[in-house]
Amino acid sequence: MLLMSDRESVFKSIENLFNTKGIFSAAHVREVVDPSSSGGFVSLLLPEELQKQRRSTLLSLKKNFLGNYWETAILEALAYAAFYKVYPGAILEEIRKICSGKALTYGGHRNHLGNFYRASAEFGDLSPQRVCQLWTYKHIDFFMEVENGAPLRGEEGVLSRVADIVLYSALGQCMDDNCGVFPKGNS
Repeated sequence: MLLMSDRESVFKSIENLFNTKGIFSAAHVREVVDPSSSGGFVSLLLPEELQKQRRSTLLSLKKNFLGNYWETAILEALAYAAFYKVYPGAILEEIRKICSGKALTYGGHRNHLGNFYRASAEFGDLSPQRVCQLWTYKHIDFFMEVENGAPLRGEEGVLSRVADIVLYSALGQCMDDNCGVFPKGNS
């Protein structure tokens, strides 16, 4: 479980998860896709097998994210990013940038989850967690299209998209736990 109550706590919770479980979720993929990281280990996987593993990881990420299994979704996102040689350290740094900039712009000064609660109140039939999932799903959908043959391009790269998936998963967990400080209203 991720325990959080403010922007800094959100970042620290993600950092702690990366430092405990996250490094392991990406390590097994890194050994396969980046032989220099494991002392010259050479993968015997054919490109088709590698693509199958990558796709399976993405499908698991999607299932866990949509099922509100936030921490598992984070770990799956780290593993998926490793297939593109994007590793937890770079993702964590990207999240740090997001937490120090965009989070305040979107969430507001009183409640960094305020945008989810306000959108939930406006839509009426969506929970704040579902709003979080909808806003993030565009990244998962992008990767699904890549797995179906679309080119990996666009303004946002793998790093930025995975950082958003991880951060929004952490915020989803925070909303599930109510973090002890966030009102259920539209603050």
